[in-house]
Amino acid sequence: MKIDKNKFRKQQLEAVLNSDIYQKAIYDMAIAMNKDAKTAPNEKTIETRFDQYLTLIFNQLFDHLDISYYPTKEEAVDTVRAISKGHADTSIGNVVIEFKQPRTLSSDKDQLSALNQIKNYLDGFNLKGNNKTFGMVTDGIKCATFIQNGGKFENTDFIPLGHLQIDQLIKNIIGLGQKDFTADSLADDFGGGKNSPSRKLAMVLFRSLQDTGTDKTRMLLTEWKHLFKLSHDDNSQQRAIIERRKALSKYFNNEFKTIDEEYNALFSLQTSYAILIKLIAFKVISQVKYDDSLIQYEELLNLDYQSLRLQMQELESGSIIRDYGIQNLLEGDFFSWYSSQEQWNEKISNSIQEIIAKLNIYTIKFVNEGEYIANDFFKKLYQSIIPYEVRHSLGEYYTPEWLAEHIVNESLVHIQTAKWRALDPTCGSGTFLTVLINKIVEECKEKGLDSADILREITTRVIGIDLNPLAVITARVNYFLNITNFIYFDTEVEIPVYSGDAAYIPEKIEIKEIPFIKYSFDTKIAPFDVFFPEIGLRNLKKFSRIMIDIELDILALNSDAIYIRLMELIPSNQRHISIIQEKLRELSETFVEFEDKKWNGIWARIITNYLTTANIGKVDLIVGNPPWVDWKNLPSLYREKIKSLEITDTIFSGDAYTGGINLNIAALITNVSISTWLSDDGVFGMLMPDTFLVQQTYEGYRNLILNNGSRAYFMKAHDWTKSGNPFVDVTQKFYTYYISYKEQDYAQGIPVTKYKKKRGANSQQEKIDFKNTFEEDEALAIQLNEDTTNFTVINKSSLVTIEEYKLLAKEKSIYRGREGVEVYPQELLIFETVDQGKEDSKNITVQNVQVKRSKFKVPQRRYYFENKYLHPLIKGKDIEPFKVTSEFLVPFVYDKNVSTQVAIDELTLRKESPKIFKFFNESKGLFENQSAYSKKLINGEDIPYYSLARVGEYSFAPHFVAFRDNTKNVATVVSEIETPWGEYKRPVFQNHAVTISQRPDGKYISLNEAHYICAIINSNVVNEFVNMSSDSRSFPINPRYQIPLYGNEKIFEIQEKMARLSKKAHKECDNEKFIAQTVEELGKLYIKMLRILEK
Repeated sequence: MKIDKNKFRKQQLEAVLNSDIYQKAIYDMAIAMNKDAKTAPNEKTIETRFDQYLTLIFNQLFDHLDISYYPTKEEAVDTVRAISKGHADTSIGNVVIEFKQPRTLSSDKDQLSALNQIKNYLDGFNLKGNNKTFGMVTDGIKCATFIQNGGKFENTDFIPLGHLQIDQLIKNIIGLGQKDFTADSLADDFGGGKNSPSRKLAMVLFRSLQDTGTDKTRMLLTEWKHLFKLSHDDNSQQRAIIERRKALSKYFNNEFKTIDEEYNALFSLQTSYAILIKLIAFKVISQVKYDDSLIQYEELLNLDYQSLRLQMQELESGSIIRDYGIQNLLEGDFFSWYSSQEQWNEKISNSIQEIIAKLNIYTIKFVNEGEYIANDFFKKLYQSIIPYEVRHSLGEYYTPEWLAEHIVNESLVHIQTAKWRALDPTCGSGTFLTVLINKIVEECKEKGLDSADILREITTRVIGIDLNPLAVITARVNYFLNITNFIYFDTEVEIPVYSGDAAYIPEKIEIKEIPFIKYSFDTKIAPFDVFFPEIGLRNLKKFSRIMIDIELDILALNSDAIYIRLMELIPSNQRHISIIQEKLRELSETFVEFEDKKWNGIWARIITNYLTTANIGKVDLIVGNPPWVDWKNLPSLYREKIKSLEITDTIFSGDAYTGGINLNIAALITNVSISTWLSDDGVFGMLMPDTFLVQQTYEGYRNLILNNGSRAYFMKAHDWTKSGNPFVDVTQKFYTYYISYKEQDYAQGIPVTKYKKKRGANSQQEKIDFKNTFEEDEALAIQLNEDTTNFTVINKSSLVTIEEYKLLAKEKSIYRGREGVEVYPQELLIFETVDQGKEDSKNITVQNVQVKRSKFKVPQRRYYFENKYLHPLIKGKDIEPFKVTSEFLVPFVYDKNVSTQVAIDELTLRKESPKIFKFFNESKGLFENQSAYSKKLINGEDIPYYSLARVGEYSFAPHFVAFRDNTKNVATVVSEIETPWGEYKRPVFQNHAVTISQRPDGKYISLNEAHYICAIINSNVVNEFVNMSSDSRSFPINPRYQIPLYGNEKIFEIQEKMARLSKKAHKECDNEKFIAQTVEELGKLYIKMLRILEK
């Protein structure tokens, strides 16, 4: 006989609450609290006694039901009416309790103040997404309570604290055995804590994968790795990968011996999360669409070991969910591996049962349409289960709800279509989809539409796509939870969220004059192309159902039956066309081949999703937050696949020396998304790095030439660089870029709104009071020069006019900047002197430096080197306005009379500097790790292994203008620097210290010329221009502003005056007031000089 555990538990709970012992306990607590409160010296004493009595009741009466009293104390909460945070005395589940000393509630004014305080806390928690429905304020003698009613809080007057009030409190704490599905509750119960059931399951899955992984499981794991771009030789984002490994080791309490173990752990972690999400979906759907002819969620509690496996297998395949009328909520994926007969074990079963039991106390809360608010249920859960380092390594960052809502609102301002359709092509967990759903529900309420119409409006107008199968599962279930209010028993629904790659979508081609959709699947096992007749995708619902139907035929290895079903998608008057027959026959046989070889069996669903993305039609709105991953960090195979797209020809600048061949994948997603899905009057609004308008890398991208040859335009931008880092744990600065087909005159500029976080405000919450969080300022992004697509963002408070900036940017500098020498590895080649070290006229004692974040760790040692080839080193950070310092030395074994590019040969070095030669020889292995890159830059093969990259004729000049290529636009003039042994020597400049040392004809600049160039770079006008037209992490090596050739008769008097000011500023470099006055004067002289040349 089966026991209904859920029903049995409810009966036990009712028995406790109705028992005499419970009634006596709450009666005794009320009396004791009244007595204690009268003599309590402070509110902390009252709070402590209150907690002690409640803990005793819960331990004695509810412990056997796994219901405990473990409140959070002094939880910070941003109150609605105050800038500073408050701290709630006690927070547990849906309940907040605030304690007071009796004398602080003696007057009506005091009582009103206490009520306002707890009301603020309740509102603050709910604004942040923490669902609180009950509040109590008490001094142990009297109390008042708040209850949520119709979405609003209503409070009682202060009345004596008796057993009835304590009974009400306890029942709210335990929720009568039920919890609402809220983001906070799910994160609290299933986050990554030590005793979390999801963590326990992940560890069991990892052990199963390690010990008994089957062939099919390994096949799914291989395809998962391929999809997530994981490989044995993956050296991209090296530090992020190292941090990920550490985080996973800590999570699993396991030091991974191989990279395969690390991947197994990550796969197990994601599988555990996926199982939880799928069980939540089943829990909700069996409540929303109750049907006693179908299996109910509660029945899972009573299943034995093998029966549970069968039901989990059915759940994974999606058949259980389809029985309830939701067609594609779950479709079978990489994470179903654990449910096979061979992989299943008792520990997996027990761990899943624990999750099932914990979820069973949750209930979906139905609300009136007037109170409807869609939510992202899983963002917080995902972030609490998956460690930050893992999410960071995979480029996963989640948008706060307020920011998504802001982007949607700002985009809709430009949409004229009443029934707009919207797409998030990189939807993640579904935050933007949630905001869009809310917008449509608001519209429908105003029109008085019924639930069926509202459901139809949502599912036909809000669409999501994502490459990550875990994100697709999450977004679908999120979407489903947010439309449950409008689903009736007999409603059939397909969730419009699809697996797909927004950077590489199926292409439309013609074969023998018949339109086909083509997609190349470069699977790890067997790359293959799919050609599907476009006519067969006209009815996407029918296509989806046919692809589900053929799964049984695939399992039966019946290619003829598959072919017959696929042909049902083709109109009868085209079924005779031979090329259609040929391609559908090929696809049918491919399905059977894959199944026969046990190549994971989920390809029908994958193909369904990817082909669907090509045929969803045009949308009016494309919004989202795409992955921000640099091109160089993508796996080589994926890069090659993307490079095959015609669109890449228009978005790469091609400038290998300035980063033009590198790109962020978000830029590619922009072009592909607009080309494929955006309607003629539509708007694209996405969050992307702040560098897109200014970096040389995006020179080609900024043209926004689409794959059909048409062009799109930036229409406006929002600057969030000073918004307080809204993405938790992420400091990458970003903009919202709005793009459309409407032509823009970039010479006149596009509006940029800058948002700066107000002091004391917090932008890292899901919901905020926008006006009280940010200050706004307006600017213009202008293309000042027709020869470049680079924008300059000019503030209203700019020092000079737009016309003057156009003059400044009319031409690039006639002088060429040279990037500093590649001194690498730093711990091998950079030295500092040693106090009281041995020293003579030709030798000195030094020690190699230690760099915290160095990739190569070289132990610190002392060396006694010849000083002949030791030169002062100048780093970028050593450069200040009109000033330079140098604290390190570097071996620079070059002879200009032999070569200005290649180091002296080994025989010469051994003769001239045997100690340094010996050191180099001992470290040859470390040098050669870097030699291939250096040789490529030096453009030579037969060169000494210790040759440095980026050394040339320009490195041997008598005078240099040195300036930084990041953080600060500052410059100084450098000739020779005194060494620790008293000799003046020419310095060596490291990477971020850029130099100008030659005229356009190759001759070295004079000292006066150097000061003239330095004066221009340090001028206040140029400093502002560089900051407004560049990314502070990467200033251009070659200045993008005019530096007229020194010696021009028309302007020579001004040039000489600027040089004299620079010389004086070098002498007064520590006089801040003088430097401030000088850079301002230099700015005026610079503009005056350009105006003379213009005439």
